[in-house]
Amino acid sequence: MVISQRPDHFDGPALSLFDYHDTLEEEHLQVASFYLDEPALSWYQWLYRNDHITSWSGFLQALEMRFTPSFYDDPRRALFKPM
Repeated sequence: MVISQRPDHFDGPALSLFDYHDTLEEEHLQVASFYLDEPALSWYQWLYRNDHITSWSGFLQALEMRFTPSFYDDPRRALFKPM
């Protein structure tokens, strides 16, 4: 469960993993960071070093805000984008 393509879909698989391993809530951030890949990993490391992450729910909210595609993005545009 490495999160790289769609980090905003991280919470479901992560919560399943935490339930399976009986992970304490205060350990969620640390364990979750093991499963992040670029660009989410660099983003997480910056937030962590600068004390911007204080809770699991805050992390999930920030993750969604950072990596969820914008409402204004046009997915059809990607179909016509030259390679």
